Amino acid sequence: MAWLESHQNIWRHPKTMKLARILGATIPTAVGHLHGLWYWCMDYAPDGVISDFDAEDVALAAMWEGEPQDFISALIKTRFVDDENGVLRIHNWSEYTGKLLEKQAKDRERKRTASGTSTETRRNSTETRRNSTEDLGNITNITNITDNDITDTTSTPASGDAQARAEERPASGAAAVAEQRETVPYKKILEFFNTTCTRLSAIKSIEGQRQKSVSARFKTHGLDAIITVFKKTNASDFLCGGGSKNFIATFDWIMKPDNFLKILEGNYDNRSQPPPQEQSRPPTNGRVDPFAEMARREVENVRRIHNNGDQQ
Repeated sequence: MAWLESHQNIWRHPKTMKLARILGATIPTAVGHLHGLWYWCMDYAPDGVISDFDAEDVALAAMWEGEPQDFISALIKTRFVDDENGVLRIHNWSEYTGKLLEKQAKDRERKRTASGTSTETRRNSTETRRNSTEDLGNITNITNITDNDITDTTSTPASGDAQARAEERPASGAAAVAEQRETVPYKKILEFFNTTCTRLSAIKSIEGQRQKSVSARFKTHGLDAIITVFKKTNASDFLCGGGSKNFIATFDWIMKPDNFLKILEGNYDNRSQPPPQEQSRPPTNGRVDPFAEMARREVENVRRIHNNGDQQ
């Protein structure tokens, strides 16, 4: 499990106090937002660059519930985030967590190299024993030596194919996330939307700000979640114009972090109407309503008079 370096003076550092003042939060709350953001970066922004993500994503990662852009601006004003010509990067990221990520990468390379060296050593050892066996067969003074008298006590060396598979094994942790940053299937997501959300307007491309939103949703939730959201959207009468205000969702609206999560959690699923309940008579507790009884008798008298008149 990865960890990051946190200094004890962060609680009383002027930058932290200023951040808490700008956000209108307590110092412990501001420290919690910072650590939440740093932990998230270790998994999804290992290079410390957060400008690849929407402001809503960064705020959600830090569990900031206020205006996302206010949170980003406060981080920049207090220099917890550096603005390098539009590229937003966590301040001194490479000096702290960056060193840890570099160490993890070196450890993986060292283990891979050690595995290859071990395989080569076993291969050379086997070759040496094979040559020794051949030399024994050429010594004329030694008799009755057969292949069964020479016992191989070592394990079979790993094949070249096994080593190749080990080297091709996908990287894990921060390295895997770094590779994934370049493999967002924009074309496949576009096709899934157009073929799934048939009740909405189709889109022609994923570029600019739309590309950033799709990238953020993909890296945070994955492709399966995106497909699920598309299916839920198309099945929702409210999102397809069936509500009282005839609201119709768009691709960009769906990809906003809050809307995406609400759809995924089923907030816009169709709700079945409960069956109407029969009106029950008020309980009488065994007592006869005197007014109801008088009305009943009056109706009987009218019927009786009417019937007698017909007979005459």
